[in-house]
Amino acid sequence: FEAHFPKGETRLLNLLDGGDNLFAEYGGEQAMITAWRVDDDITVYGRTLVYLLTKRAAEPYSYTETTAENAARAVVTASCGDYMTLGAARNADGEKKTFSSERAQTAYDAVREVLTGTALGIRVRADRANKKFVFEIYSGRENSLILSEGLRTAHSVSYTNETDNRADGCWYERRIECMGDWDAT
Repeated sequence: FEAHFPKGETRLLNLLDGGDNLFAEYGGEQAMITAWRVDDDITVYGRTLVYLLTKRAAEPYSYTETTAENAARAVVTASCGDYMTLGAARNADGEKKTFSSERAQTAYDAVREVLTGTALGIRVRADRANKKFVFEIYSGRENSLILSEGLRTAHSVSYTNETDNRADGCWYERRIECMGDWDAT
């Protein structure tokens, strides 16, 4: 995210300058502040807490006769278990199969690899009372608008190590219905 504040917000500047790990919460969504800049205004940059999974390595793994949810939870426990706990299991039946990788990768990439082909999503939230992060898996839902280079609905997409996949511009088509003539006079 990117948020802008007036330059005169000295309380915000003191908070930014004095904190190592700062978090923001708005409308039930949580994020961590990753950078800030003072120019004509104060600009604060942040990322969702799922970003923490990109900071840990997942060793090669092999899980047999388990669901994608259980395999993803095992990857997070093995790679982030010292500071991240698991949220409640969904208790949903899934296809049991073998999940394995012979290479080390980020915990985020390993979880994405395990959940490929499922309608499951992930989130990480801060549990301030227990001073831990909580990894959760949830059931996805159908999204009627998909932004993708492959589907030609996103363009000028840039990929870097510092930012998530980002679309600088996009478009989508929808049916336009004629509602009759319009006279502006």
